[in-house]
Amino acid sequence: MTAKDEGIEGKKESKFPKRLSDQLKRIKSKKDLPQTDYPQYSSAEELAKLRGPMIETQPYQNGILSYLLEKAKSILELPEDLEILYPGSNADTSAADIFGKSHVLHLDTDQEAMAALSKAGYHTLIGRSEEYKPDIQYDAVIFWNSGATPDSILNLIKPNGYAISNNYHGAANILIEEKDFEIIGAINNGNKEFIQPEDARNLLGYHYVQIKVDRDGNTSLHKLTGEQYESVKDDPLVQKMDNSPDVMFIYRKKDTK
Repeated sequence: MTAKDEGIEGKKESKFPKRLSDQLKRIKSKKDLPQTDYPQYSSAEELAKLRGPMIETQPYQNGILSYLLEKAKSILELPEDLEILYPGSNADTSAADIFGKSHVLHLDTDQEAMAALSKAGYHTLIGRSEEYKPDIQYDAVIFWNSGATPDSILNLIKPNGYAISNNYHGAANILIEEKDFEIIGAINNGNKEFIQPEDARNLLGYHYVQIKVDRDGNTSLHKLTGEQYESVKDDPLVQKMDNSPDVMFIYRKKDTK
């Protein structure tokens, strides 16, 4: 299956003038991230030597994200040597399992997760994504289970590069409003089918639910219509929920030149 078969047109070939290893040299020289009160150690490598892996490294939810990334790779005809940034990865190895350890940088504030990944041979950096200021750009950034899509990270995506997200914490809702990005499709986590751009756009948005508690203390969520919401909107048990939390949404950065 090709991008053209799925209705994705105008895809330009990516160029890779710099390798991730070039940046790792800068990481080791501590030039990319300012000092913060965490990390306590300057690199995951140092932490791994001192404490060893404290948690297990594994693909997200037994390979769900790996499968979706593999599907996206096939549909979009992505090259093998994409350079990928995965902020907030924790110990998830999905992206590296599909695109290779040497092509993915895991960025997270969790020292133990980064130590575990580092000791297992993955590229890691401890720190906040908002403070990450490298001198290179990436071919793709993954926002998975993330509610934050900082401009500083979006600026690191090359023209015609990709932002890949789910909507678990509203990242896909945020990206659809970014003028420099266009939605090019989605992949359904249920039937694993590719969703065309307009249909993918219609999956976004949010709804309201009301939490109900029965006499035994069991809770359940009830989706509200617009009229129902207006009548109970001041109830503290009414919550806003993002639509389609488990669908993978794929955005491409526009080439404005």
